[in-house]
Amino acid sequence: MSYSERPDVIVYDTASGAVRGVLGGFVTPRNVVFAPDGKSFYVCDSSRGEIVVVDTATPKTRARLAAGPGAFGTVLSRDGATLYVNNQASSTVTRLDTDIGQARAVISGFAQPRQGVRLSPDGAKLYVTNFLGDKVTIVDTKTDKIDGEIDGFDKLRAISISADGKTMCAANSGSNSVAVVDIGARRIGATVPVGKEPYGRATQRIVGALAAPKV
Repeated sequence: MSYSERPDVIVYDTASGAVRGVLGGFVTPRNVVFAPDGKSFYVCDSSRGEIVVVDTATPKTRARLAAGPGAFGTVLSRDGATLYVNNQASSTVTRLDTDIGQARAVISGFAQPRQGVRLSPDGAKLYVTNFLGDKVTIVDTKTDKIDGEIDGFDKLRAISISADGKTMCAANSGSNSVAVVDIGARRIGATVPVGKEPYGRATQRIVGALAAPKV
């Protein structure tokens, strides 16, 4: 578990609920993602501008990947070979090769991309939130080029994509709601009121629970 106001990451045993360890040395740890095989996980530190690769079993640091100050949200490809990193400070997204630990591309054209970044199930599209401008930018992962956008959000935070790739759920901390987006039409189809200032990404379960609510 990471919390950006604490300079450490707490590792829990989910079966027992006990703390397995506390990892220090961070400044503002942000997002945490696990490798597909579960043998390691990646912690993004926005102040240090790096991604720390941690061995799940020990847990000890395996490597440190440079991502630039302001690195926020992260998402791994299904094969674990590519890590996309939102960089709020430079308004870019970095495509990192996890095998060599280096950047393959730096994509520009965003406006303060923070924690929200997700891949489509087939990996063909990358969805990047822009806190400034309240929109989601769509990137073609084959070309690393921007392929469109979806707007109309209110203090956009994290997002999730349904398993079929047709629906996006987006947390709106400004309107205390979750926006349900028709990805094919690239527009918001409904909004669902939730608790105060939703921040974390919405789960995909909300998609099945909706009964065509009105905006």
